[in-house]
Amino acid sequence: MKFCTAMSLLARSHSAFCAFSSGGPYHPSECCFTYITHAIPHHRISSFYETSGECPKPGVVFITKKGHSICASPQDEWVQDYIKDLEEN
Repeated sequence: MKFCTAMSLLARSHSAFCAFSSGGPYHPSECCFTYITHAIPHHRISSFYETSGECPKPGVVFITKKGHSICASPQDEWVQDYIKDLEEN
């Protein structure tokens, strides 16, 4: 039961990190308004992309192997390390 509760909280917390807009001509399709506060296990990440320069805050969106989008600060050292590793592979 504790596992199910933890997974439910984890799934809900991921949805708070990224916000989607309609993607109209004057709006980016995704922006980060908050960042994850801890490193994600590296083996769970499949890809990443940077948010648009039109967003109010810079962000790196990591895509997990389960398809979740998680926003991270591009200034965090672990984020820079993950980006470097993903670009090399």
